Amino acid sequence: MKRLVLTSLAALAIAAGARGQGSINLDNSSGVNYGVAVDYPGNYYAGVFGMEVWELSGAASVPAGINFAAGAANAGTAYYTLIADGFKKEATFANQFMSRPGTLSLGEVDLPDVTPAGSTVVLALVAWNTSASSWAALVANPPPNLCAGVIAFLNPTANYSAVPPPPPPNLTGWNSAGDLVMWPIPEPGALALASMGLAALLFFHRRGLVVMNISTMTFAARDFWRRQGASDEHTLHGSVQTPALDGCAPARQVREFAGQGRGPLVSLRR
Repeated sequence: MKRLVLTSLAALAIAAGARGQGSINLDNSSGVNYGVAVDYPGNYYAGVFGMEVWELSGAASVPAGINFAAGAANAGTAYYTLIADGFKKEATFANQFMSRPGTLSLGEVDLPDVTPAGSTVVLALVAWNTSASSWAALVANPPPNLCAGVIAFLNPTANYSAVPPPPPPNLTGWNSAGDLVMWPIPEPGALALASMGLAALLFFHRRGLVVMNISTMTFAARDFWRRQGASDEHTLHGSVQTPALDGCAPARQVREFAGQGRGPLVSLRR
Protein backbone atom coordinates (compact mmCIF):
# COMPACT_ATOMS: atom_id res chain seq x y z
CA MET A 1 0.00 0.00 0.00
CA LYS A 2 2.80 2.38 0.94
CA ARG A 3 4.59 1.62 -2.32
CA LEU A 4 1.38 2.29 -4.27
CA VAL A 5 0.94 5.68 -2.59
CA LEU A 6 4.54 6.68 -3.32
CA THR A 7 4.22 5.55 -6.93
CA SER A 8 1.02 7.59 -7.34
CA LEU A 9 2.63 10.68 -5.85
CA ALA A 10 5.63 10.30 -8.15
CA ALA A 11 3.33 9.99 -11.16
CA LEU A 12 1.46 13.13 -10.15
CA ALA A 13 4.72 15.02 -9.74
CA ILE A 14 5.89 13.92 -13.20
CA ALA A 15 2.56 14.95 -14.74
CA ALA A 16 2.70 18.36 -13.08
CA GLY A 17 6.27 18.87 -14.23
CA ALA A 18 5.39 17.86 -17.78
CA ARG A 19 2.71 20.54 -17.95
CA GLY A 20 4.94 23.14 -16.38
CA GLN A 21 4.30 26.13 -14.18
CA GLY A 22 5.75 29.58 -13.78
CA SER A 23 5.04 32.72 -11.81
CA ILE A 24 5.99 36.39 -12.08
CA ASN A 25 5.63 39.46 -9.92
CA LEU A 26 3.48 41.82 -12.00
CA ASP A 27 5.01 44.93 -10.49
CA ASN A 28 7.30 47.48 -12.15
CA SER A 29 7.74 49.77 -9.17
CA SER A 30 11.30 48.61 -8.50
CA GLY A 31 14.13 47.69 -10.85
CA VAL A 32 12.17 48.48 -14.02
CA ASN A 33 12.83 51.66 -15.99
CA TYR A 34 9.63 51.63 -18.03
CA GLY A 35 5.89 51.70 -17.44
CA VAL A 36 2.41 52.08 -18.92
CA ALA A 37 2.09 55.24 -20.98
CA VAL A 38 -0.63 56.83 -23.10
CA ASP A 39 -0.32 58.54 -26.51
CA TYR A 40 3.51 58.44 -26.52
CA PRO A 41 6.45 57.00 -24.50
CA GLY A 42 7.13 58.74 -21.19
CA ASN A 43 3.57 60.08 -20.89
CA TYR A 44 2.71 57.80 -17.98
CA TYR A 45 -0.88 56.86 -17.37
CA ALA A 46 -2.96 56.99 -14.19
CA GLY A 47 -6.56 55.84 -13.93
CA VAL A 48 -8.81 52.88 -14.65
CA PHE A 49 -7.29 50.11 -16.75
CA GLY A 50 -7.52 46.46 -17.70
CA MET A 51 -4.77 44.00 -18.56
CA GLU A 52 -4.22 40.53 -19.98
CA VAL A 53 -1.04 38.52 -19.39
CA TRP A 54 0.13 36.16 -22.16
CA GLU A 55 3.20 33.92 -22.41
CA LEU A 56 5.06 31.94 -25.06
CA SER A 57 7.26 29.09 -23.86
CA GLY A 58 10.32 27.81 -25.70
CA ALA A 59 11.07 30.96 -27.72
CA ALA A 60 14.53 32.53 -27.75
CA SER A 61 13.31 35.99 -28.72
CA VAL A 62 10.18 38.11 -29.13
CA PRO A 63 8.40 37.22 -32.40
CA ALA A 64 8.25 39.92 -35.04
CA GLY A 65 5.12 42.04 -35.39
CA ILE A 66 4.43 42.68 -31.70
CA ASN A 67 6.80 45.46 -30.65
CA PHE A 68 6.82 47.76 -33.66
CA ALA A 69 6.34 51.46 -34.47
CA ALA A 70 3.40 53.48 -33.13
CA GLY A 71 0.10 53.64 -34.96
CA ALA A 72 -3.66 53.54 -34.45
CA ALA A 73 -4.05 49.95 -35.70
CA ASN A 74 -1.06 48.50 -33.88
CA ALA A 75 -2.72 47.24 -30.70
CA GLY A 76 -5.15 45.10 -32.67
CA THR A 77 -2.42 43.87 -35.00
CA ALA A 78 -0.11 43.00 -32.12
CA TYR A 79 -2.90 41.27 -30.19
CA TYR A 80 -3.80 38.93 -33.01
CA THR A 81 -0.11 38.32 -33.67
CA LEU A 82 0.05 36.88 -30.14
CA ILE A 83 -2.68 34.41 -31.05
CA ALA A 84 -1.11 33.49 -34.38
CA ASP A 85 2.29 32.92 -32.76
CA GLY A 86 0.91 30.51 -30.17
CA PHE A 87 0.95 32.69 -27.06
CA LYS A 88 -1.32 31.51 -24.25
CA LYS A 89 -3.46 33.86 -22.18
CA GLU A 90 -2.71 33.20 -18.52
CA ALA A 91 -4.48 35.96 -16.57
CA THR A 92 -6.92 38.85 -16.96
CA PHE A 93 -7.26 41.89 -14.69
CA ALA A 94 -10.38 43.99 -15.19
CA ASN A 95 -11.42 47.36 -13.79
CA GLN A 96 -8.13 48.02 -12.02
CA PHE A 97 -6.91 51.44 -10.93
CA MET A 98 -3.38 52.73 -11.54
CA SER A 99 -2.81 55.28 -8.80
CA ARG A 100 0.92 55.78 -9.33
CA PRO A 101 1.40 56.90 -12.94
CA GLY A 102 2.77 54.17 -15.20
CA THR A 103 3.11 51.67 -12.37
CA LEU A 104 1.65 48.17 -12.08
CA SER A 105 1.19 46.68 -8.60
CA LEU A 106 -0.75 43.48 -9.29
CA GLY A 107 1.46 41.10 -7.32
CA GLU A 108 2.15 37.42 -8.07
CA VAL A 109 0.64 35.98 -11.23
CA ASP A 110 0.73 32.23 -11.82
CA LEU A 111 1.29 31.07 -15.40
CA PRO A 112 0.16 27.42 -15.47
CA ASP A 113 1.21 26.78 -19.10
CA VAL A 114 4.91 27.65 -18.74
CA THR A 115 7.02 24.75 -20.05
CA PRO A 116 9.40 23.65 -18.69
CA ALA A 117 8.45 24.79 -15.22
CA GLY A 118 10.25 27.91 -14.04
CA SER A 119 11.79 28.67 -17.43
CA THR A 120 12.30 31.99 -19.20
CA VAL A 121 9.38 32.83 -21.49
CA VAL A 122 8.26 35.61 -23.79
CA LEU A 123 5.87 37.57 -21.61
CA ALA A 124 3.28 39.82 -23.27
CA LEU A 125 1.23 42.48 -21.48
CA VAL A 126 -1.93 43.85 -23.09
CA ALA A 127 -3.37 47.02 -21.53
CA TRP A 128 -6.40 49.23 -22.15
CA ASN A 129 -7.72 52.39 -20.48
CA THR A 130 -11.28 51.28 -19.66
CA SER A 131 -13.09 48.99 -17.22
CA ALA A 132 -13.80 46.39 -19.95
CA SER A 133 -13.63 42.84 -18.63
CA SER A 134 -11.40 41.54 -21.45
CA TRP A 135 -10.04 42.33 -24.92
CA ALA A 136 -13.02 40.49 -26.43
CA ALA A 137 -15.43 42.72 -24.49
CA LEU A 138 -13.45 45.77 -25.60
CA VAL A 139 -13.74 44.82 -29.28
CA ALA A 140 -17.44 44.05 -28.90
CA ASN A 141 -18.26 47.47 -27.47
CA PRO A 142 -15.39 49.98 -27.79
CA PRO A 143 -16.01 53.24 -25.88
CA PRO A 144 -14.92 56.73 -27.00
CA ASN A 145 -11.36 57.81 -26.20
CA LEU A 146 -10.20 54.20 -26.20
CA CYS A 147 -6.50 53.43 -26.02
CA ALA A 148 -4.78 50.05 -25.93
CA GLY A 149 -1.27 48.71 -26.22
CA VAL A 150 0.84 45.55 -26.23
CA ILE A 151 4.44 44.97 -25.14
CA ALA A 152 6.41 41.71 -25.13
CA PHE A 153 9.78 40.74 -23.67
CA LEU A 154 11.74 37.76 -22.39
CA ASN A 155 11.33 37.31 -18.64
CA PRO A 156 12.28 34.62 -16.11
CA THR A 157 9.60 32.78 -14.15
CA ALA A 158 9.63 30.78 -10.92
CA ASN A 159 8.27 27.25 -10.51
CA TYR A 160 5.45 27.86 -8.06
CA SER A 161 4.90 24.11 -7.61
CA ALA A 162 8.34 23.69 -6.00
CA VAL A 163 8.51 23.08 -2.26
CA PRO A 164 9.03 25.63 -0.91
CA PRO A 165 8.07 27.84 -3.89
CA PRO A 166 10.71 30.46 -4.79
CA PRO A 167 9.69 34.12 -4.90
CA PRO A 168 8.32 35.17 -8.30
CA PRO A 169 10.80 37.26 -10.31
CA ASN A 170 10.16 40.91 -11.11
CA LEU A 171 9.59 42.17 -14.65
CA THR A 172 13.31 42.66 -15.28
CA GLY A 173 12.97 41.78 -18.95
CA TRP A 174 10.83 44.87 -19.49
CA ASN A 175 14.00 46.97 -19.41
CA SER A 176 14.82 45.69 -22.91
CA ALA A 177 11.49 46.66 -24.45
CA GLY A 178 10.56 50.28 -23.60
CA ASP A 179 7.24 51.68 -22.40
CA LEU A 180 3.93 49.89 -22.93
CA VAL A 181 2.20 52.69 -24.83
CA MET A 182 -1.58 52.67 -25.12
CA TRP A 183 -2.28 54.21 -28.53
CA PRO A 184 -5.58 55.65 -29.77
CA ILE A 185 -7.81 52.92 -31.19
CA PRO A 186 -10.30 53.36 -34.07
CA GLU A 187 -13.92 54.01 -33.21
CA PRO A 188 -16.32 51.04 -32.81
CA GLY A 189 -17.02 49.97 -36.41
CA ALA A 190 -13.42 50.33 -37.51
CA LEU A 191 -12.04 48.41 -34.53
CA ALA A 192 -14.42 45.46 -34.96
CA LEU A 193 -13.75 45.33 -38.70
CA ALA A 194 -9.99 45.58 -38.23
CA SER A 195 -10.02 42.90 -35.54
CA MET A 196 -11.91 40.41 -37.72
CA GLY A 197 -9.76 41.18 -40.75
CA LEU A 198 -6.52 40.81 -38.82
CA ALA A 199 -7.67 37.54 -37.27
CA ALA A 200 -8.47 36.11 -40.71
CA LEU A 201 -5.26 37.35 -42.29
CA LEU A 202 -3.14 35.95 -39.47
CA PHE A 203 -4.95 32.62 -39.64
CA PHE A 204 -4.14 32.19 -43.33
CA HIS A 205 -0.71 33.79 -43.06
CA ARG A 206 0.27 31.26 -40.40
CA ARG A 207 -0.67 28.46 -42.81
CA GLY A 208 1.32 29.85 -45.71
CA LEU A 209 -1.74 30.77 -47.79
CA VAL A 210 -1.14 34.51 -47.65
CA VAL A 211 2.26 36.15 -47.89
CA MET A 212 2.28 39.68 -46.54
CA ASN A 213 3.59 41.82 -43.74
CA ILE A 214 0.64 42.74 -41.54
CA SER A 215 2.64 45.46 -39.79
CA THR A 216 2.48 47.50 -43.02
CA MET A 217 -1.29 47.30 -43.31
CA THR A 218 -3.16 50.59 -43.36
CA PHE A 219 -6.80 51.34 -42.76
CA ALA A 220 -9.16 53.95 -44.16
CA ALA A 221 -8.12 57.35 -42.95
CA ARG A 222 -10.32 58.99 -40.40
CA ASP A 223 -10.01 61.23 -37.36
CA PHE A 224 -9.59 59.05 -34.27
CA TRP A 225 -8.99 61.93 -31.89
CA ARG A 226 -11.21 63.68 -29.43
CA ARG A 227 -12.98 66.69 -30.91
CA GLN A 228 -12.54 70.26 -29.77
CA GLY A 229 -15.08 71.26 -27.15
CA ALA A 230 -15.66 67.77 -25.82
CA SER A 231 -16.89 67.45 -22.25
CA ASP A 232 -14.46 67.98 -19.37
CA GLU A 233 -16.67 66.37 -16.75
CA HIS A 234 -14.08 63.69 -15.94
CA THR A 235 -11.18 66.08 -15.41
CA LEU A 236 -9.19 65.33 -12.26
CA HIS A 237 -9.80 67.72 -9.38
CA GLY A 238 -7.23 70.51 -9.19
CA SER A 239 -5.84 69.91 -12.67
CA VAL A 240 -4.44 72.66 -14.87
CA GLN A 241 -6.97 73.96 -17.39
CA THR A 242 -5.82 74.08 -21.02
CA PRO A 243 -7.54 73.94 -24.40
CA ALA A 244 -8.68 70.51 -25.58
CA LEU A 245 -5.79 68.28 -26.68
CA ASP A 246 -5.55 65.32 -29.02
CA GLY A 247 -5.10 61.91 -27.40
CA CYS A 248 -6.84 59.04 -25.61
CA ALA A 249 -7.88 59.89 -22.07
CA PRO A 250 -10.28 62.58 -20.81
CA ALA A 251 -7.60 63.72 -18.35
CA ARG A 252 -4.30 63.38 -20.12
CA GLN A 253 -1.20 62.75 -18.03
CA VAL A 254 1.97 64.65 -18.98
CA ARG A 255 5.25 64.07 -17.16
CA GLU A 256 7.30 66.88 -15.70
CA PHE A 257 10.83 66.29 -16.99
CA ALA A 258 12.54 67.16 -13.72
CA GLY A 259 14.65 64.11 -12.93
CA GLN A 260 14.61 60.56 -14.19
CA GLY A 261 12.11 57.73 -14.16
CA ARG A 262 8.37 57.93 -13.61
CA GLY A 263 8.31 61.21 -11.77
CA PRO A 264 5.40 63.43 -10.67
CA LEU A 265 2.81 64.22 -13.33
CA VAL A 266 0.59 67.17 -14.00
CA SER A 267 -2.86 66.42 -15.38
CA LEU A 268 -3.77 68.57 -18.36
CA ARG A 269 -7.44 69.14 -18.79
CA ARG A 270 -8.75 68.30 -22.26
